[in-house]
Amino acid sequence: MENEEIKKINERFDELMEFLSENMATKADIANMATKDDIRELREELRNEISQVKFDLGREIGSVRAEVEELRREIEKLSKRTIEDANVTAQDILKLQKRMDALEQRLNQFQPAH
Repeated sequence: MENEEIKKINERFDELMEFLSENMATKADIANMATKDDIRELREELRNEISQVKFDLGREIGSVRAEVEELRREIEKLSKRTIEDANVTAQDILKLQKRMDALEQRLNQFQPAH
């Protein structure tokens, strides 16, 4: 009976050793782990990188906004000019129509009546 209990204790001990060997960190694992200082340094580097990206993005967005505003002004100018050109063209057509009417009247004066 004692032999049986020793066998069970040995089996339990083997199970425990297997569990520990599978789940325990080794010296090499611990040596490769980041320290608090490593994490602080990484956090500071990330903050600096993010700040730089924010700064660069802000500058680019400002540049794009300026370009959009310039394009908006140019479109307004073109739109105004197009309307003005259309008005001038309509006036020119009316003037030409009046001249043509006057020429037709003069021409009709020279033609004998039938």
